[in-house]
Amino acid sequence: TTHGILVISTAPATGEFEQAHISTEEDYFTPGSSIQFSAIGTDLVGTPADIPADATWQLSDASFGTIADGLFVSNGKMGDVAAQLVVDGEIVGEHTIHIVMPDTIAFAQANMVVPYGKTVDLGLSATYDSKNVVLKASDVTFTLSAPAIGSISGFDFTAAEEGSATTESVLTAV
Repeated sequence: TTHGILVISTAPATGEFEQAHISTEEDYFTPGSSIQFSAIGTDLVGTPADIPADATWQLSDASFGTIADGLFVSNGKMGDVAAQLVVDGEIVGEHTIHIVMPDTIAFAQANMVVPYGKTVDLGLSATYDSKNVVLKASDVTFTLSAPAIGSISGFDFTAAEEGSATTESVLTAV
């Protein structure tokens, strides 16, 4: 058997702004990240409504960095912080994110074969308490045991051109 309760509002949709739903693509980020928040306005029953032009952004704790036009720039402090949208001095929406140091980083595959001269994404992922953490290239230092095999730019590896004496290397990410 299945049990459930369905709650339905009988209030009419007015289209008048009541609240904002704030979101990001992910919720866990490394210190020093820049994170774009988005806001969608709704009326009391959830029908889309325009966010007032005088709405402003603020952080629940300004010691984490700055926010303007929904773009939060972390100053490196770790912990939880909420981006808040404010209208007439009242918080009308907020979303909490987590600034963390990943406890695990891993490559998508242990071994990779890359044709000469080709570029591939290294498939690096990071987690914190089993949650996906968004990495930026400056978070990671890569080293190759045989640097002549190719080069790394951001999270991409480009293999050396054909004729290179090096055909195997160990890549380490820290």
